[in-house]
Amino acid sequence: MRVEDDGHTVLGYAALDDCGGRDVDAALAAAVDRDAAEWLAPLRDSATDQAGALRLRLAVGDLARGVKHQLTDTAEAEEFLLPSTPAFKLARRGLADLVAPLMERTVTCCRDLLRRCGVDQSRVHAVVVVGGSSRMPVVTDTLNSRLGLPLRHVPDPTLAVVNGAAAWWAASGARVLPPVAMPKGAHPLSWELPPDGATLLRWLVRPGKKYVKDTPLARVRLADGTLWNLTAHSAGKLLQTHVEPGDHLVGGRWLAVGVAS
Repeated sequence: MRVEDDGHTVLGYAALDDCGGRDVDAALAAAVDRDAAEWLAPLRDSATDQAGALRLRLAVGDLARGVKHQLTDTAEAEEFLLPSTPAFKLARRGLADLVAPLMERTVTCCRDLLRRCGVDQSRVHAVVVVGGSSRMPVVTDTLNSRLGLPLRHVPDPTLAVVNGAAAWWAASGARVLPPVAMPKGAHPLSWELPPDGATLLRWLVRPGKKYVKDTPLARVRLADGTLWNLTAHSAGKLLQTHVEPGDHLVGGRWLAVGVAS
């Protein structure tokens, strides 16, 4: 994001849906399973029904989250699953090792975003750290060492994005895009397909290219595995396509737009 005196500009965005706080919890729970296997095994054996197994799994998850929260404030954490079970202990260094793959993917995502936006890292003034997991020292330590950029913190990282979005929405005005008329002579391209639909394999004509009547424009695979060509009912030029190879198609949907030639 570029911030200037008269406002800001979003240059680009990127995200990793499988790289966040819940994934840190999952890595910690796996560590509990591994390191406490000896005393967890009898508890699992005693959970004879599905509900009992679920309760134990939830309890392990709660223990993992408790350890994570402790390590935000202390160098070493200790949690008990039950009063009768041994303590599970973990130091910050151990947590750093567990989440290192997640942090490395995060740093790579940031660098890829800068590269895609054409922004050299030397031009970045600061990194704003938000999200509940940003309270973990391992997050800020990794960003400091791997990106080497100043970090900016907010009072409540958990709600920072939500609060910011609400404030921006209140000041951004109505977000309405008026419709535009189709180019003169343009018409939708759609085909009747079986009830199960079809999968688009590839377009045989590229946008901007002309075609004649009965030209195969695309190839699809039906649910029974057979291949079919979607042909043009009249001569024209392909303006744009609305679906990509691999998409599931249903009959009557506008798959592309053509214009009479």
